[in-house]
Amino acid sequence: MFAHGSTLLRRAPLKFVLDLATVALAVAAALVLFSRIRNASSPEAETGPRFPRTVANWSDYSQEGVRLGPDSALVTVVEFGDFQCPICARAAAYLSRFRGGSPSEVAIVYRHYPLHQPAFTAAIAAECARLVGSFERFHDALYRQPRLIGEVPWSAFAHEAGVADTLAFAQCMRGNEAAVAVSRDTAAANALGVRGTPTFLVNEVVVPGFPGDEIMDSMVFS
Repeated sequence: MFAHGSTLLRRAPLKFVLDLATVALAVAAALVLFSRIRNASSPEAETGPRFPRTVANWSDYSQEGVRLGPDSALVTVVEFGDFQCPICARAAAYLSRFRGGSPSEVAIVYRHYPLHQPAFTAAIAAECARLVGSFERFHDALYRQPRLIGEVPWSAFAHEAGVADTLAFAQCMRGNEAAVAVSRDTAAANALGVRGTPTFLVNEVVVPGFPGDEIMDSMVFS
């Protein structure tokens, strides 16, 4: 799971502003999620109110990316994220607890949507870590010290993440396989109409932004 703490740099302060519309839509998505987990056997779970915006082919977006959780999960959360996005870092910590509370009902699919060149290279490095079996730890290391992205060698992040096969990781960073995966995720985000990070698909419901732990907890875990 997504870990906490760091040996490279103390966590930077999180600064973000969410408008009320984003919060309202995210809460609406949380309500849908709460209803499905708690009332999966009830007909009302399928006939309740639908919130804008929804995507009919939402499951297509979960076929690529890094999946954490069962294919049979009742709820699949697809996140399009950027490793230099402070709100994404906050969301990552929440998603760790979220999936941990409902491991058999929830799956998380991480997909890349880097908004700047350093974040694009960070996404490539994370994909290379995935190819050597260390995506989660590398994901955590990047979010713990985003100020070091582009400032220290990627091998430093690999060491922090405990990447065992550092040779394969270095070879991947010199190739193009990981860049192709990142570009594929970016194309999917553009097709979905993503305009910023993080953006989530909670099953078919599009949730732009993240309202914070307390609001999501009050809707999902109460």
